[in-house]
Amino acid sequence: PEYQITRAESTTIFFRMLLEESRQYYWSQVNPYPDVAPYQWFNNAISTMTNAGIVEGYPDGSFRPDGNITRAEFAAMAVRFFTGEDADVLDNVFPDVQDHWANYEINLAYAHDLIQGYPDGTFRGNQTITRAELAAVLARVCDWEDAQKVYKTNFNDVKGHWAENDIKRIESYNWIQGYGDGTFRPERNITRAETVAMFNRVVHRTPERHENLMDANSFTD
Repeated sequence: PEYQITRAESTTIFFRMLLEESRQYYWSQVNPYPDVAPYQWFNNAISTMTNAGIVEGYPDGSFRPDGNITRAEFAAMAVRFFTGEDADVLDNVFPDVQDHWANYEINLAYAHDLIQGYPDGTFRGNQTITRAELAAVLARVCDWEDAQKVYKTNFNDVKGHWAENDIKRIESYNWIQGYGDGTFRPERNITRAETVAMFNRVVHRTPERHENLMDANSFTD
């Protein structure tokens, strides 16, 4: 559970967030990737999300489902999923992504206030995503009726952090959890288990009956 989240797992999370109508409309079990076979657990998600235009493969034709998700890849997925629209992006906001493959998506995600860069003006698209960064994305895609509300936190290590307010807002909805020592560890790269748990809370994905939980998969680690 402490490994970084992969491209297949990130795609599956977005796949599960689709409305049922959209999932049925874009449903596919066929994809162009030589490394995503029909029998693999992530095939339906990757095939459907590719058909919907949410995810793409690499220039060599592969998808690399076990590769770690980067900031650029997550920004591209998020903007395609949450905005669902094309737009003219006139400005290159970040100097280090002008020649990046995800330049358009990164600038569009910034225009929609889904992502931000670093204090030095860079975006660092090839870095893996942190716990604070994912919390910030979740905070920005929600409609907040009480945006001016002052939120409190139980975490002892987020005061003064750039994502402090976002973390507090998401914490108030019980979408994120910290560690046993009272920390949130915002700069830690988010793990597979943490990402899945966070998105499950966002979409309220819990077993409808206790027996459903008992039948769920279990893992030794």
